[in-house]
Amino acid sequence: MGAAVQVTTRDESGEMTAHGVKQLPTGMIAPDGPPTTLGPSGRDWVAFLQGNVTRDATYFVNGTPVGARDIFQARAPSLSGALLSKAG
Repeated sequence: MGAAVQVTTRDESGEMTAHGVKQLPTGMIAPDGPPTTLGPSGRDWVAFLQGNVTRDATYFVNGTPVGARDIFQARAPSLSGALLSKAG
């Protein structure tokens, strides 16, 4: 089971932005600050994944379950990165 969520960064005016702004020593504002997301567009995807596998080798002897039951559960609470990033 899984889900994906789109994450977008926006500036003060509400426009989507891939980079922050920085103030230069002269007091001017430069639009080439640090990146705000992992992708180049200012928009990333974050995936949440979860799954499990059950191996059931039990059987009944006189009404009592006997044997092994193995349950493997995997969770990846948050996967984000350039592989999930979609330019747009």
